[in-house]
Amino acid sequence: MLRKPFWNGFFLTLNKPHMPKVLLFEGSPHRGGTTEVLSDRLENILNGCGVTLKRISISDVALRPCMGCGFCSSHPDQCVLDGCTAFDACGHPGTDRAAEVLREMIRADALILTIPVYFYGPPAPVKALFDRIQRYWAQSLPAEKPFFAVYYGARKKGAHLFDGNALIARCALRVLGFTQKALLTLYGVETFRDLQHAETMRSLDHFARMAADFLKEREAKPPDCSPCCQ
Repeated sequence: MLRKPFWNGFFLTLNKPHMPKVLLFEGSPHRGGTTEVLSDRLENILNGCGVTLKRISISDVALRPCMGCGFCSSHPDQCVLDGCTAFDACGHPGTDRAAEVLREMIRADALILTIPVYFYGPPAPVKALFDRIQRYWAQSLPAEKPFFAVYYGARKKGAHLFDGNALIARCALRVLGFTQKALLTLYGVETFRDLQHAETMRSLDHFARMAADFLKEREAKPPDCSPCCQ
């Protein structure tokens, strides 16, 4: 908050624009692969538009899949798997981090997803994380925050290629208070070289700028010009 001299001992208070907390979630278990390159591109464009991101990759998250035990139904925001030994996508052991990642999502003002298609659905670790949202089911939050999604697949056609990713993400993230604002689907993308096609690059750039414009417009607030006594 800035305070500028106004008159007669009073100060004019100006609020700095609120910078939205944007979380970019990379949904590929393959480290250093196509999803990371795609996310780098989005981040560069968004940064250039004045939007900063925090990134989380599912490849770094050790977690166990939901067991359907029902414990969270009577104990909201608790899970019997919290603190258990789990494994990340590369098989490295660690402590289950599902609760940590989900709380990062809840704290965010907006989400951006970059998720590949594996057999008409998201990779197994992503589905496992989304299933762990069950812990919040009994206390679903109002769907007031936006999420933006980029889904890509190696196939060059298929009317329902992205339906699995889209339906699962919308259903799960609705519980955390998010609603889908925009979706970009990319056919024929398997390796990072496929991202270098001119049309694909234009689509990614347009999508990132659209998301940046939406976020800045949504968070723009008029300054508080009420004088306050020092």
